[in-house]
Amino acid sequence: MNAQICAVLVFFVKRVVTFCFVFTLFQLENDLVAAEENYQEMGNILVEEFEAGQAIILGNQNHPEKIVALVKAIKQHSGLEQPIIEFLKINPAKYYLRVHKINSAFFLIFSETFHEGWKVYPLKLETPPFFNQKKHLVLNEYKTLEGNEEYQANVNEVKEFIQQGWISSLGDGQQKKRRHYRFLENDRKIFDHNEIYTINFISKITYNTIQNNNFIPGPFYETWGKNHLDEIYHLKTNGYANGWLIDLESLKKNFPNALIANKDGSFELKLILEFSPQKLLYFCLGVSAFTFFSSFLYILYFFIKRTFKPS
Repeated sequence: MNAQICAVLVFFVKRVVTFCFVFTLFQLENDLVAAEENYQEMGNILVEEFEAGQAIILGNQNHPEKIVALVKAIKQHSGLEQPIIEFLKINPAKYYLRVHKINSAFFLIFSETFHEGWKVYPLKLETPPFFNQKKHLVLNEYKTLEGNEEYQANVNEVKEFIQQGWISSLGDGQQKKRRHYRFLENDRKIFDHNEIYTINFISKITYNTIQNNNFIPGPFYETWGKNHLDEIYHLKTNGYANGWLIDLESLKKNFPNALIANKDGSFELKLILEFSPQKLLYFCLGVSAFTFFSSFLYILYFFIKRTFKPS
């Protein structure tokens, strides 16, 4: 690809999967628009062609090698079905994703300001794609949580998700308690009642994405020492966001344990999206805690030694 063209190339990737402004997922298609050095033409493209459900990747914001990899994937994997994403926000620096029914490469966008510190870790998938629980019994305890009627899936929708293999967990089966409050006229908040439930929030499916708060998170160090996707697959998207090309063939070669094959030939995939500088914070906290307790034990030792020293 000509570097001059690459500097001003505009890509539109259609058929977007998005939810809660957190994730946007794309099934890559052979559908792109290029503009060379004609910025008026580029502006017209942005105004006239861009629609909800598309993404823009600007060549002048990404290395030419990344654009080449993206174009190659688009040409190799056009026209296949979109995957289904199931996700949980563990904390602002870490997200758990389970991708269902993968048939081809797809594009993952995280709508936070682009930073090279965000990494995608394909991790070993130990559980089968269709989890082994007595689902018909557990679902008898499923209910829409108060205040979530607009966004939470009803029991029939959850049954459909399970039948399609789009849900991986219904939680630990333990009863949970959610506190509700009400406000007085002076804006004072007081306790109102407790809501008891067993299965946590599961969203309606929105653009092929389901939020499932029933995942049981792994340890904070689960990505330590693990390999992440190569940076060639990490692109700036929509002018500001983080985007990753998830190439199925590359996963098969470099992360085979992260994939499980379904009977229909599609694949299941486990991903952790994490802000890697957060690991440095955990390390520093560990060093600080070790130093504190070591100093405490050192002082305690000499205190005891002086106090109980034989006269």
